[in-house]
Amino acid sequence: MIEGVLNEIKKDLLAKKKQYQEALARHEFLEQQEILQEIKQLKKQWDEWMRDTTGRAGKFK
Repeated sequence: MIEGVLNEIKKDLLAKKKQYQEALARHEFLEQQEILQEIKQLKKQWDEWMRDTTGRAGKFK
């Protein structure tokens, strides 16, 4: 279950990073900012899950 949650967060993060790149190419500043906030939240979620399951934070790059 833990791996499933982490894989889901990872999948969401990668999708958001792709959306950000697309918004960047279109010069959509507001969309970029919204996506960056979502990425920050997902990274925070990732770090919390890693800390809770492994006892140490695992930064998502």
